[in-house]
Amino acid sequence: MPPAASPRASGRDLDDLPFFRALSAWKLAVIYAGVVARFRAGPEDANADPDLFEPVIDALAAEADELSASLA
Repeated sequence: MPPAASPRASGRDLDDLPFFRALSAWKLAVIYAGVVARFRAGPEDANADPDLFEPVIDALAAEADELSASLA
């Protein structure tokens, strides 16, 4: 069944979906930011670059901002 037909077939109301998409993007941005902060405070010999997460965090925050602006 195509994704667009699924809500109609199930009878579910998706009017609040943009809110929950925005909320999930904000939550993921906060989680990633916390992971980066803990990583930077951790051992210096770690072999990953926390700066790689910055564009992801920025993109998630921008998506959440865009989605929440469309709610007003």
